[in-house]
Amino acid sequence: MRSALYRYEASLAQRREALVRASGLQRQVLQAQISRHAPLFALADKLVAGVAWVRRNGPLVVAGAGLGLLVLRPRRALRLGMRAWSLWGAYRVWQGRFRAALTQLQARSSR
Repeated sequence: MRSALYRYEASLAQRREALVRASGLQRQVLQAQISRHAPLFALADKLVAGVAWVRRNGPLVVAGAGLGLLVLRPRRALRLGMRAWSLWGAYRVWQGRFRAALTQLQARSSR
């Protein structure tokens, strides 16, 4: 009985060794494959960091772009500003109408 247990433990140890060796080889292969794409990963990291910065500083980016446009192309900036103002007004009107309709639908469905 005892020798069967030792043989079983020995086979487990051998299997574990083989798995650890295979895992090490797989890690080496993966590292070699990934290292070829390191510049691409670095570019992706910079892009993600840039997007995060823009999200944190959104109003600053918009203000800077608007100011730059105003300095470089004043007439175009005025035209875009007027268009943006009218789009904002339309958005506010439709948002109010949509919310009112949604409120009415919710009131009808709760009866």
